[in-house]
Amino acid sequence: MEWPNTYSLIRAAHLHASLLSVCCNQIDLTLNKTYQLDEKFSSGDISVSIFRCAIKTIICFIGPPIDTIFSYDIKCFNEFQGKVSISAYEAWKSIAEQLNNYLIRRSNYIGLISFTGHGSGGALALMQSCMNVVGKIHIDYSWTFGCPTFCDNNWLKYYEHKKLHNHRIINKRDIFALKNMWSREHIGTPSYITDTDALNVIPISSLLFPWSYDDHKLTSYITSLEKILC
Repeated sequence: MEWPNTYSLIRAAHLHASLLSVCCNQIDLTLNKTYQLDEKFSSGDISVSIFRCAIKTIICFIGPPIDTIFSYDIKCFNEFQGKVSISAYEAWKSIAEQLNNYLIRRSNYIGLISFTGHGSGGALALMQSCMNVVGKIHIDYSWTFGCPTFCDNNWLKYYEHKKLHNHRIINKRDIFALKNMWSREHIGTPSYITDTDALNVIPISSLLFPWSYDDHKLTSYITSLEKILC
Protein backbone atom coordinates (compact mmCIF):
# COMPACT_ATOMS: atom_id res chain seq x y z
CA MET A 1 0.00 0.00 0.00
CA GLU A 2 1.32 3.43 -0.87
CA TRP A 3 1.28 6.44 1.41
CA PRO A 4 -2.35 7.22 2.30
CA ASN A 5 -3.54 10.49 0.90
CA THR A 6 -5.02 11.49 4.25
CA TYR A 7 -3.83 14.70 5.84
CA SER A 8 -4.73 13.61 9.38
CA LEU A 9 -2.65 10.44 9.09
CA ILE A 10 0.33 12.37 7.78
CA ARG A 11 0.06 14.84 10.65
CA ALA A 12 -0.18 11.96 13.14
CA ALA A 13 2.95 10.37 11.66
CA HIS A 14 4.76 13.71 11.93
CA LEU A 15 3.67 14.10 15.57
CA HIS A 16 5.03 10.67 16.55
CA ALA A 17 8.29 11.23 14.64
CA SER A 18 8.70 14.66 16.25
CA LEU A 19 8.28 13.27 19.78
CA LEU A 20 10.89 10.63 18.98
CA SER A 21 13.16 13.45 17.88
CA VAL A 22 12.62 15.14 21.26
CA CYS A 23 13.79 11.90 22.90
CA CYS A 24 16.99 12.09 20.84
CA ASN A 25 17.48 15.76 21.80
CA GLN A 26 17.15 16.80 18.16
CA ILE A 27 14.28 19.25 18.68
CA ASP A 28 12.79 21.09 21.66
CA LEU A 29 9.58 19.84 23.26
CA THR A 30 8.33 23.43 23.44
CA LEU A 31 7.63 23.13 19.70
CA ASN A 32 4.69 20.92 20.64
CA LYS A 33 2.14 22.64 22.88
CA THR A 34 -0.18 19.65 23.32
CA TYR A 35 2.00 16.88 24.76
CA GLN A 36 4.07 17.09 27.93
CA LEU A 37 6.80 14.73 29.09
CA ASP A 38 5.33 12.71 31.97
CA GLU A 39 8.12 10.26 32.72
CA LYS A 40 11.38 8.95 31.32
CA PHE A 41 13.56 6.00 32.25
CA SER A 42 16.42 4.09 30.71
CA SER A 43 18.60 1.01 30.87
CA GLY A 44 21.99 1.35 29.18
CA ASP A 45 21.39 2.71 25.68
CA ILE A 46 17.67 1.82 25.82
CA SER A 47 15.24 4.56 26.86
CA VAL A 48 11.51 5.13 27.11
CA SER A 49 9.91 8.58 27.15
CA ILE A 50 6.22 8.97 27.94
CA PHE A 51 4.31 11.99 26.63
CA ARG A 52 0.75 12.78 27.68
CA CYS A 53 -2.10 15.09 26.78
CA ALA A 54 -5.62 15.11 28.19
CA ILE A 55 -6.90 12.11 26.23
CA LYS A 56 -3.88 10.22 24.95
CA THR A 57 -0.45 8.90 25.91
CA ILE A 58 2.38 8.33 23.43
CA ILE A 59 5.19 6.04 24.58
CA CYS A 60 8.44 6.48 22.64
CA PHE A 61 11.18 3.85 22.47
CA ILE A 62 14.83 4.51 21.71
CA GLY A 63 16.48 1.18 20.99
CA PRO A 64 20.04 -0.16 20.76
CA PRO A 65 22.20 0.30 17.65
CA ILE A 66 20.20 -1.15 14.79
CA ASP A 67 22.90 -3.60 13.72
CA THR A 68 22.51 -5.43 17.05
CA ILE A 69 18.96 -6.43 16.09
CA PHE A 70 20.25 -8.76 13.38
CA SER A 71 21.02 -11.70 15.66
CA TYR A 72 19.78 -15.25 16.07
CA ASP A 73 16.24 -15.86 17.27
CA ILE A 74 14.94 -16.75 20.70
CA LYS A 75 11.59 -18.31 21.53
CA CYS A 76 9.01 -16.10 23.13
CA PHE A 77 6.54 -17.41 25.64
CA ASN A 78 3.26 -17.34 23.75
CA GLU A 79 0.88 -19.93 22.42
CA PHE A 80 2.15 -19.46 18.86
CA GLN A 81 5.78 -20.24 19.82
CA GLY A 82 6.88 -17.16 17.92
CA LYS A 83 10.50 -16.08 17.79
CA VAL A 84 12.09 -12.65 17.93
CA SER A 85 15.65 -11.36 17.76
CA ILE A 86 17.37 -12.20 21.04
CA SER A 87 18.95 -8.73 21.20
CA ALA A 88 15.57 -7.04 20.63
CA TYR A 89 14.00 -9.27 23.29
CA GLU A 90 16.71 -8.52 25.85
CA ALA A 91 16.53 -4.79 25.09
CA TRP A 92 12.75 -4.80 25.63
CA LYS A 93 13.06 -6.90 28.78
CA SER A 94 15.54 -4.43 30.28
CA ILE A 95 12.87 -1.71 30.46
CA ALA A 96 9.65 -3.78 30.52
CA GLU A 97 9.30 -3.90 34.30
CA GLN A 98 9.72 -0.14 34.73
CA LEU A 99 7.25 0.54 31.92
CA ASN A 100 4.67 -1.94 33.16
CA ASN A 101 4.91 -0.47 36.67
CA TYR A 102 4.19 2.95 35.17
CA LEU A 103 1.21 1.62 33.19
CA ILE A 104 -0.24 -0.07 36.28
CA ARG A 105 0.23 3.07 38.36
CA ARG A 106 -1.32 5.33 35.71
CA SER A 107 -3.86 2.94 34.15
CA ASN A 108 -6.86 5.04 35.20
CA TYR A 109 -5.47 8.30 33.81
CA ILE A 110 -3.49 7.68 30.62
CA GLY A 111 -6.34 7.31 28.12
CA LEU A 112 -5.63 5.85 24.71
CA ILE A 113 -2.02 4.65 24.22
CA SER A 114 0.22 4.65 21.16
CA PHE A 115 3.62 2.98 21.09
CA THR A 116 6.19 4.38 18.69
CA GLY A 117 9.84 3.95 17.80
CA HIS A 118 12.42 4.53 15.10
CA GLY A 119 14.66 1.73 13.84
CA SER A 120 15.27 -0.81 16.61
CA GLY A 121 13.04 1.32 18.85
CA GLY A 122 10.17 0.36 16.54
CA ALA A 123 10.82 -3.30 17.31
CA LEU A 124 10.64 -2.57 21.06
CA ALA A 125 7.40 -0.60 20.58
CA LEU A 126 5.79 -3.54 18.76
CA MET A 127 6.99 -6.01 21.37
CA GLN A 128 5.54 -3.90 24.19
CA SER A 129 2.16 -3.55 22.47
CA CYS A 130 2.01 -7.30 21.87
CA MET A 131 3.33 -8.47 25.23
CA ASN A 132 1.48 -5.94 27.36
CA VAL A 133 0.40 -7.40 30.72
CA VAL A 134 -1.66 -4.44 31.96
CA GLY A 135 -5.26 -5.33 31.21
CA LYS A 136 -6.89 -1.95 31.80
CA ILE A 137 -5.14 0.08 29.12
CA HIS A 138 -6.52 0.75 25.65
CA ILE A 139 -3.93 0.43 22.87
CA ASP A 140 -4.25 2.55 19.74
CA TYR A 141 -2.21 2.06 16.56
CA SER A 142 1.54 1.72 16.88
CA TRP A 143 3.75 3.91 14.69
CA THR A 144 7.16 2.69 13.54
CA PHE A 145 9.71 4.46 11.38
CA GLY A 146 12.36 2.44 9.58
CA CYS A 147 11.67 -0.64 11.69
CA PRO A 148 13.75 -3.67 10.67
CA THR A 149 12.53 -7.26 10.52
CA PHE A 150 12.94 -8.85 13.94
CA CYS A 151 10.41 -11.72 14.23
CA ASP A 152 9.33 -14.91 12.49
CA ASN A 153 5.96 -15.73 10.95
CA ASN A 154 4.63 -17.34 14.14
CA TRP A 155 5.27 -14.19 16.15
CA LEU A 156 3.58 -12.13 13.42
CA LYS A 157 0.54 -14.41 13.70
CA TYR A 158 0.56 -13.86 17.47
CA TYR A 159 0.57 -10.08 16.90
CA GLU A 160 -2.31 -10.30 14.43
CA HIS A 161 -4.21 -12.69 16.73
CA LYS A 162 -4.26 -9.92 19.36
CA LYS A 163 -5.87 -7.61 16.77
CA LEU A 164 -3.10 -5.04 17.01
CA HIS A 165 -2.22 -2.64 14.20
CA ASN A 166 0.93 -0.82 13.16
CA HIS A 167 1.50 2.07 10.80
CA ARG A 168 4.86 1.00 9.30
CA ILE A 169 6.29 4.18 7.84
CA ILE A 170 9.32 3.80 5.57
CA ASN A 171 11.42 5.98 3.34
CA LYS A 172 11.55 4.10 0.06
CA ARG A 173 15.35 3.78 0.11
CA ASP A 174 15.74 3.02 3.84
CA ILE A 175 18.05 0.03 3.78
CA PHE A 176 17.02 -1.28 7.21
CA ALA A 177 13.27 -0.92 6.67
CA LEU A 178 13.22 -2.53 3.24
CA LYS A 179 15.58 -5.47 3.55
CA ASN A 180 14.17 -8.77 4.80
CA MET A 181 16.85 -10.29 7.01
CA TRP A 182 16.92 -14.08 7.29
CA SER A 183 13.31 -14.55 6.14
CA ARG A 184 11.94 -12.57 9.07
CA GLU A 185 8.64 -10.74 8.93
CA HIS A 186 7.70 -7.09 8.77
CA ILE A 187 4.80 -6.05 11.01
CA GLY A 188 2.18 -3.72 9.57
CA THR A 189 1.26 -2.57 6.10
CA PRO A 190 3.93 -0.22 4.78
CA SER A 191 3.24 3.41 3.96
CA TYR A 192 6.00 4.90 1.82
CA ILE A 193 7.25 8.47 1.83
CA THR A 194 9.56 9.82 -0.86
CA ASP A 195 10.93 13.05 -2.26
CA THR A 196 7.98 12.98 -4.65
CA ASP A 197 5.61 13.06 -1.63
CA ALA A 198 2.00 12.32 -2.56
CA LEU A 199 2.85 10.95 -6.01
CA ASN A 200 4.66 7.95 -4.52
CA VAL A 201 6.74 7.52 -7.66
CA ILE A 202 10.17 6.03 -6.97
CA PRO A 203 12.77 8.65 -7.97
CA ILE A 204 15.27 7.78 -10.72
CA SER A 205 18.01 7.91 -8.06
CA SER A 206 16.25 5.06 -6.25
CA LEU A 207 16.56 2.89 -9.32
CA LEU A 208 20.27 3.63 -9.63
CA PHE A 209 21.01 3.49 -5.88
CA PRO A 210 18.21 1.38 -4.31
CA TRP A 211 19.47 1.44 -0.71
CA SER A 212 20.35 4.44 1.42
CA TYR A 213 21.68 4.73 4.97
CA ASP A 214 20.78 8.42 5.07
CA ASP A 215 17.13 7.61 4.39
CA HIS A 216 17.06 5.65 7.63
CA LYS A 217 17.86 8.69 9.77
CA LEU A 218 14.99 10.00 11.87
CA THR A 219 15.75 13.53 10.65
CA SER A 220 15.23 12.29 7.08
CA TYR A 221 11.79 10.91 8.00
CA ILE A 222 10.75 14.19 9.61
CA THR A 223 12.00 16.25 6.67
CA SER A 224 10.11 14.03 4.21
CA LEU A 225 6.89 14.29 6.22
CA GLU A 226 7.24 18.06 6.48
CA LYS A 227 7.60 18.32 2.70
CA ILE A 228 4.25 16.56 2.33
CA LEU A 229 2.60 18.83 4.91
CA CYS A 230 3.85 22.03 3.26
